[in-house]
Amino acid sequence: MPRVTVALFCYNQEKYIRQALESCLSQNYPDLKIVVSDDASSDGTVDIVREVLGCYSGSHEVVFNQNPRNLGIGRHFAFVMDHLVDGELVVMCAGDDVSKPARVSRVVQEWLQAGKPSLVANGLEELDDSGLVVDGLVAFQYEFQDYSVHSNKMYSLIEYHKCHFAIHFLGAAVAYRVDAYKDFGTPVTFPDCEDHLMYFRALLADGVHYFPEILTGYRKHKSGWTSQSVRPLHPLTMSSSFLSNFLDKKGGFREEYFNVFVTHQIVTQQWHDYLLAVRSGRVAVDFQLVQSMWESLRRRHNVLVKNKEVWDARIDYAAPLKAVIFGTGLGARNTLSELGDGFDVVYACNTDSDLSGQCFCGVEVIDLPWLAEIKGDIDCVLVASGYFFKIKKLLMEQAGMEGRKVIRLPASVIMGDAA
Repeated sequence: MPRVTVALFCYNQEKYIRQALESCLSQNYPDLKIVVSDDASSDGTVDIVREVLGCYSGSHEVVFNQNPRNLGIGRHFAFVMDHLVDGELVVMCAGDDVSKPARVSRVVQEWLQAGKPSLVANGLEELDDSGLVVDGLVAFQYEFQDYSVHSNKMYSLIEYHKCHFAIHFLGAAVAYRVDAYKDFGTPVTFPDCEDHLMYFRALLADGVHYFPEILTGYRKHKSGWTSQSVRPLHPLTMSSSFLSNFLDKKGGFREEYFNVFVTHQIVTQQWHDYLLAVRSGRVAVDFQLVQSMWESLRRRHNVLVKNKEVWDARIDYAAPLKAVIFGTGLGARNTLSELGDGFDVVYACNTDSDLSGQCFCGVEVIDLPWLAEIKGDIDCVLVASGYFFKIKKLLMEQAGMEGRKVIRLPASVIMGDAA
């Protein structure tokens, strides 16, 4: 059986941590490492953890980490994933939730049967503050949401961004393949919503699998992070280079923008991960998804720069895709007018070598031999023509383009009526 890590994250949860930790120690899976990581709690959480671990005589390997200072959710998650987990799979647990004894065993069984997807989620039930099962909103969502979207990776990515932040699976009831984190690396924006971070990475990698067996008790209470309507930014976030894009002249950031910034952290990180996935060949460029992600980026950026009191349209913290547009006619002209900030069109390509070096709508024209020379430096070729497969065949045979880099544009964009 594969090596598995259970990661139990806790912070100021003295009321619930004993039950949460004991449920992890009671797992019946054999080859198990349990990481208990406390984010510098100021209450009695650490004392309770030490007491419970001091009485434990089971076979699981147990590691207890105490952060010397509070890192916040995003950095705490990254630290544990970067330094403490091992094995193939990490099962997520929170210090106020409860796992049933067979949770890890069943998760591994389902994961193997499903072909080792990047994320596997189990069913959950909601608990109130006292531990009683209640009919809450999360349980309602799990019962009625559409799981069929996950049958197609690109469709599920597009659907996720169409209904952004309505995530299918809560972090309390998921397990991640460890390489789904490590292949993308430490997040650059450290978003506090690690479930969104990993759900999106899983969709970019080898997909997700859900089975409805209830193995997690998700506790909903007033002091829980998801119950807070306003979530003040962590001090480490306040000093981050990413936030500096939006600080005023005095280095301040008004509270009214906090929640917008939290979601902007997520979207920006997801764009970084998508760009990496495209450039590593994990996914092909999807025009609709790129437009949607950059619309979301731009919308939040435009809200946040109001804090600066000086308008700044630059999004220099997220690089666009490098693109070549194929065509120099009306379709290409219409396409250039419809493209959002997610594409940086560096050249226009035409089969007529006599046009090479000329300018089309402010973009230099190149021919197929020239395209063949730079093919490794661009992310995609946008075909601004209805003859997509004819052109794709031409580009693959005469310019050596990878098929995944040749992108079909919607007819509405080519015709200029996308609006």
